[in-house]
Amino acid sequence: MIVESVPDLLRRHIATPYISTVFTDGGLVTLETNDMELSNTIRHELSRGRKHRPRHSESGPQHWKLIRDDAAPRGGDEITVLAAMTLQTLLFGNGTIITVDRERREVLGFIAPDVTRPVFSTDLLPLILTFLRSAKAL
Repeated sequence: MIVESVPDLLRRHIATPYISTVFTDGGLVTLETNDMELSNTIRHELSRGRKHRPRHSESGPQHWKLIRDDAAPRGGDEITVLAAMTLQTLLFGNGTIITVDRERREVLGFIAPDVTRPVFSTDLLPLILTFLRSAKAL
């Protein structure tokens, strides 16, 4: 049996055509995503919280890669946070998982299809930002 391709079960090769850079009080954030609405939401919320454009960032740039996973399970609204060393993982509902590496200042996540803009803005984004702010204490 010849296998022509190996399935990408971890969704590592999902295209992220929406790439943007946002200046925040915490520094420069580069965002990659496959969902325009998610990109617009994050850029709006990060820009809204900015008081002024920083001249330089003591904490360094951040890199966020968030994938809208249409195949992820739906439902649920329970939030679970797992932490180990410099990693914090946020589980939301049945299909959303976001990991923040505070030391490397990176965010990698898979967002369930039923996570709406208001839910992301009010429930998930504040937690991500809190995790990144706690990196200054490392």
